[in-house]
Amino acid sequence: MPPRVWTVFAAFVLIGIAIQAAVMSTGLICAWWQTGETQILTLFNRAAAFEQTHAGFVICRLPAHLVLLAGTLLLAWRSPQRLCDRLGMTRCRWSVGQWIVTTGAALVPLLASLCFAAGFVPVLEPIPFTQDIHWGPASAYLFYMTIAPPFVEELFFRGYMQRRLMQRWPAVPSLLITAVLFTIAHGITPAILVTVFPVALWLGMLAWKTGSIWPGCVCHAWLNFLWCGWPVLNQLAETSPVLSIPFGAYVIVLAGLCFLLTLSWLHETRSAVVTE
Repeated sequence: MPPRVWTVFAAFVLIGIAIQAAVMSTGLICAWWQTGETQILTLFNRAAAFEQTHAGFVICRLPAHLVLLAGTLLLAWRSPQRLCDRLGMTRCRWSVGQWIVTTGAALVPLLASLCFAAGFVPVLEPIPFTQDIHWGPASAYLFYMTIAPPFVEELFFRGYMQRRLMQRWPAVPSLLITAVLFTIAHGITPAILVTVFPVALWLGMLAWKTGSIWPGCVCHAWLNFLWCGWPVLNQLAETSPVLSIPFGAYVIVLAGLCFLLTLSWLHETRSAVVTE
């Protein structure tokens, strides 16, 4: 009997509510701890300001990612499959060169979406931080954003959600629905919708074709590192380093070649069959 898919959408909504509650309550507790303020409106303002620091952002997001991780493991716990198999935490038998090329290819959907979005909506920018930037908090923030969100989000969206949908529906609709929900989870502004969706499709395709979440985790981590690290580097250097046009062109051409190579590998790879 095919698995029920309504549980996927119910889990998305319920876990989303729990995540928002975790972020809000953590911010309020930290704001109260710092100031001793009891007025609720002032606490909300203090909590919002606290999240605009590197340390505050990590502290408020950590419970949210723990909620998402716990929810994903709980949802997969009752599967007759081994937990690692159920969530796609299986070995991807690629060579070192293939891993490097695929990681470079991840730049293409991001750059393409940014260029496309620039003509229609305000360009999506990294999170602005109000504090003075120091190496310690900035490094902790960058390390966290490179490790935690990629693993936990890939585990839920590509490991649990996409694989479960593919047990009931064809691969392409399952991939599209997962990409849409992944994008919505990051925000519903036009800039986010246009920018995140192509990246989500790419991550979903990697998980579908390889049968493993690890290629998507690595690409997700690489993109997060670049996206979060570039503004940190700018502020630490107290300047705005700009890539030269020739160097930028080399990067784009190289990423494009990596993208085409990865597509050829994925085309030759038999799509992983998800079973329960």
